[in-house]
Amino acid sequence: MAIGDRLKEIRGKILQEEFGRIFGVYKGTVANYERGTRKPDSEYLNKILEYFPDINPSWLLTGQGPKRQEKTGDQHATQMIAKNPSDQELSNDPLSILFLRDWCDLSDVGKLRVWTSLKEELQKEKGAKVE
Repeated sequence: MAIGDRLKEIRGKILQEEFGRIFGVYKGTVANYERGTRKPDSEYLNKILEYFPDINPSWLLTGQGPKRQEKTGDQHATQMIAKNPSDQELSNDPLSILFLRDWCDLSDVGKLRVWTSLKEELQKEKGAKVE
């Protein structure tokens, strides 16, 4: 299986346009990566691995090993906080830790639904468009 096929498998039911928006690329770029007409750069791949922390990096890059890493939501939350040392307030906020733990346990479709709801709520609170 080529990397484009693995990227398509990760994307699942998420539309290419939405997937591109999440990772800062155009729909056509996502399509080119998936078709294999263009190779994804390391920044794009790192963003995917950060967004989907249960994806095994070795599987994504080479097709070797299991697709998913076995970690609990608590381990994912700890890992996410550790990757962002500037977000020290997260480690002191129990609600944020619970949110991250539960986020990590969601399916890809569930994450998209929560993300969409969160953007809508932010728009209401700020009264402006949120990217």
